Order: sequence, then structure tokens, then C-alpha cells
Amino acid sequence: MECTVAQSFEDSARNLWRTISDFGSVGRYCPAVIECTVDGRYRTLVAKDPTGQPFQYQERLEAIDQDTMRLTYSMPDTSGFPMQDGYLATMAVSELSAERCLLTWSATLEPRDTTPTETMNFIIAVYQSMFDGLRELHR
Repeated sequence: MECTVAQSFEDSARNLWRTISDFGSVGRYCPAVIECTVDGRYRTLVAKDPTGQPFQYQERLEAIDQDTMRLTYSMPDTSGFPMQDGYLATMAVSELSAERCLLTWSATLEPRDTTPTETMNFIIAVYQSMFDGLRELHR
């Protein structure tokens, strides 16, 4: 199934893209991430689960295009998440004006042990927390 969420920001597209295109910077705008290390195309993240317990997972950079301001990443192993392996997401920044831009976050995923609605709600909540974190950095 597909999930797409978009929100505008009161900052230039290039400024927002600078943050997003730094694959290791996710901890700056994702409140659950407490550690992020990058090794080649992989970032290993340590995050807090809803009970506050740390857990580790990995994401792989699939593609990055500086000209179109698009970054695509995947999660090869989604154990502990309500979606099956093969999650693929793209973050795309587009300019609305000199000091305003749009971030569109889209994903292809399949539910695991949950209903499609529960999985979609989980993804939207995660994206919203990161939109909020990005908004704090880009006011």
C-alpha cells in the first residue's frame, strides 16, 4: 500500500534539503532517535520505543538526487515495526517560493500483524513527529 503525507515549511527548499540530505542527521529532527551512525549507504539508529526502551534498526540509502531534492531509503529488516520487510520511502522537497517549501514523504509498505489502517496510522504519526522536528529546525 502507499502512504503520502505533505507539509509546507516557512524556509527555503535548499535549507530544508540541506538537513534532509544529510543522511546521518535524522536524530536532529526525529525525537525518538537517540543515536545515529552512518556507514556507507547504511544508517544504524537507536530509538526509544513507546515505553522508553531503546531498540536498534537500520535504514539503507537507496538514492539521493541533489538536483531534484529527493532522497529514497529503505528498511531491509522491519522487525519490531508494524510493516513487512521492504518498506521504501522517499522524501522530496519542492520550492513554493523563495522562503517557503513543501516536503512530501511517501512510502510503499505492507502491514505486518496489524490492519492496514493501524499500519497507516503508525506511519503517519511517525512522519508527523519528524515534520514537527523539522519545523523546529526550520522556522
